[in-house]
Amino acid sequence: MIQSDEHLDFLLSRALQHPAASLDRAKAMHRLLLKLQSLPGILRSSHPDYPFALNSTWIWLHKNIETFDIRSSWMQNANLETALVNWINSYLRYRIRDLETVKKLDHISIDRISASPDQRHLASQLVSPTLEGLEATIAQEHQQNQLKAYVKMTELLKSDPQGVLKSCHPKANPNCTCYEICQRYLLKPQPDTYAQIAQDLNINYQTLVGHWKRNCLKKLQQMLSPLRYELEG
Repeated sequence: MIQSDEHLDFLLSRALQHPAASLDRAKAMHRLLLKLQSLPGILRSSHPDYPFALNSTWIWLHKNIETFDIRSSWMQNANLETALVNWINSYLRYRIRDLETVKKLDHISIDRISASPDQRHLASQLVSPTLEGLEATIAQEHQQNQLKAYVKMTELLKSDPQGVLKSCHPKANPNCTCYEICQRYLLKPQPDTYAQIAQDLNINYQTLVGHWKRNCLKKLQQMLSPLRYELEG
């Protein structure tokens, strides 16, 4: 547990040190989310739409990570892992309840209501959407759009359909492509360091770092630019 807390603290600190809409924040949050998704204690549900509730929760966390406070955990003296799980579940629990509420409403048929002997009570039997419900629907749609944009971003970096990243490398090191560095430095759950990548690709450390910063980051920004506003919401 101590080791897990140390790793979580490192990932959380890395995410919070970057501006919210920056590529570095997105990269750090990707690593943090991969870790959080594996934590024991996250609420589960057999509801068929549970994945939607869970995805909504991850998007909410991505947008609100700066508000997390370990002192807000309902357990006194909770460690970081427990506090994070409690915080995640505090939101996920309501998303699961929303699913159950919709499921119950689906069982109320219009035919059954119309067959009521007292038609004067028809209006009282229908559930009117509240402002909170409408806001929740809008928020869910917004969150789904952000999730789709996040998935697009990850798939784009993994596939590199135009070969932009795969074709960019130092002349003397054709195996040191922006694509290779991106996969190992941005997308791996446990990312490699510059030193590890340089050693494996048999390239000078400074040459690799310079190539990444001068060439690769520019190409990444160009590739991801169309998704910027979708990610920022």
